[in-house]
Amino acid sequence: MAVDPGTARIGLALSDDMMWTARPLEVRKVSGLEADVAFIAAKVKEHDVSELVVGVPYRLDGSESRSTEKAKAFAAALRAAVDVPVLEHDEALTTWEAEEKLKARGLLPKDRRKFVDAFAAAVLLQEVLDQRNGGAGGA
Repeated sequence: MAVDPGTARIGLALSDDMMWTARPLEVRKVSGLEADVAFIAAKVKEHDVSELVVGVPYRLDGSESRSTEKAKAFAAALRAAVDVPVLEHDEALTTWEAEEKLKARGLLPKDRRKFVDAFAAAVLLQEVLDQRNGGAGGA
């Protein structure tokens, strides 16, 4: 499962059972660290997740920002709450790529906002799956 934590919304995505492809799962409005971590922990159990990947936003030059620190703190809180490995992965440009995919589907901007975070989580998860599978897999 991938988690794309944002300041307003959190996107979630799952892989298929073979761990080849990622798909958007849902978007949750941010409710506070404790409630958000509890929600994700429940999703981990519900979907029998074996690993979490948390998107951490680095600047394009690789440096960290306040958002990077917040995402790392979120990942640390998840590590304390779930019994599966929690990995961090650079989420650079995942939201942009998700927006492009939703545009290609013909969604209007107001409709894209509802789904973009889950699609960004799916892009993030697909990157991780592709790295593990030697570039194989689909989107």
